[in-house]
Amino acid sequence: MARPTKQGLDYFPMDVTTDDKFELIEAKHGITGFGIVVKLFQKIYKEGCYLEWSEEKLLIFKKNINVDINTINEVINDCLCYEIFDKNIHKKYSILTSSGIQKRFFAACDRRKNVELNKKYIIVDINEVNVNINWINDCKSTQSKVKESKEEKSKVNNEVEIPLCLQNDIFIEKWNTLLTLKKWKSKPFSAIQQSIESLSRFDVEFSIKLIETAISGNNQGIVFPNTIESYQKWIKQRQNDFDNMTPEQKDGYRQKIISDFYSDEKWINSTALYLGVDLITFKRRLLSFLEKLKATDGIYKPAKDIKEHFVNWHNKQTEKQSA
Repeated sequence: MARPTKQGLDYFPMDVTTDDKFELIEAKHGITGFGIVVKLFQKIYKEGCYLEWSEEKLLIFKKNINVDINTINEVINDCLCYEIFDKNIHKKYSILTSSGIQKRFFAACDRRKNVELNKKYIIVDINEVNVNINWINDCKSTQSKVKESKEEKSKVNNEVEIPLCLQNDIFIEKWNTLLTLKKWKSKPFSAIQQSIESLSRFDVEFSIKLIETAISGNNQGIVFPNTIESYQKWIKQRQNDFDNMTPEQKDGYRQKIISDFYSDEKWINSTALYLGVDLITFKRRLLSFLEKLKATDGIYKPAKDIKEHFVNWHNKQTEKQSA
């Protein structure tokens, strides 16, 4: 079997200084707006040089970055207004792209033997492109979408985006194991998405326990009517355990929590991208935040609460600096 042709890019260039278009997005929507644009660029370049935008992709994108749909739509509309994305091609085909995106894509893949693209989505002069392009006609495109639709039924569970509060290596490992169960493989996308949304209401450590229970019992469900009561008891037990510790044990526990947070690379990378800050700045602020929390004994709280508290604290610090 022939090896499938690679379409997207593993990475894409981004200037150190941004032009006025990006400055306008950040001025109007803050760091969140800038982060949304970067994430859209990532999705575009992952697929090639354009992105077919739809209601389904909007919902998945929303879950991925944990930003409300109205904000995402507002940012995209402004991107079209400021010509970050081409307005005409979007109006005609619901495609997110631009001449700059396409030029950078072709420059990055000029050594490839060929790429597959839909000609009606290309807005640059192909005579200036040093790439062998296999054009996808409407018939082939339709057949491809039918095939992809069938494949999605078997892969859709793995495409559910994990919220920031659950971005944890152990959680994702357990979650992926759960999705291999026969009962979960047959679940529709909406049911899987509802399950992950339900889990996001709890601390990641508690959510891991719920998944482990579902795996061991081969359960079709994961969150039940009595789960909230169990969660409240779990939080209370954590508080009691902390209160009963000796001063030395409390110090050790605080240090362990700080170490766990600081080494949680998956959550750090996802949240830093969401907040639109570099990793060095993010880790410095995270450590400062955790040290302040340690001094107030707030460190014993569930990880979910600490993560949400940190994001809010980080945004307030950013607002103070920009004031």
